Amino acid sequence: LVKNCRVHPTHCLISTQVRVKYGFIKVYAVGVYVSPRVALDKRAASPLAALRTARRDGAVVELRLTMARDVPKKTFVDALAEQITPRAGAPQSDTFAAAITGGLRDPTPEGSTTTIRLDPDGTILCANQPVSRV
Repeated sequence: LVKNCRVHPTHCLISTQVRVKYGFIKVYAVGVYVSPRVALDKRAASPLAALRTARRDGAVVELRLTMARDVPKKTFVDALAEQITPRAGAPQSDTFAAAITGGLRDPTPEGSTTTIRLDPDGTILCANQPVSRV
């Protein structure tokens, strides 16, 4: 898991996933990044366990989601909340959803990248990068 960490000057990629709905519809890909200075648990059983360790140790965590299709803002926020609620509880999910809503475009376009930064003090920042077309 963490042994193959790709180091960037400010972030370390610890996990990637693809969100799939209904078994075949790809919605977005997500990369989870932490500060390379954080001592991640190399024995972590899963990316979620490594993420929890990083958060516990005061790391800044970034989630970078790249859209595989155009998704209405409400649908996108609801889908993220659906993923967060079982892991963090409904109150944190509601706080998270409220915090990121302002940083999203409607719809969130295919190919765009949304960065969600979770700071150690509980601050949640969301930025949506436009699609770069060649």
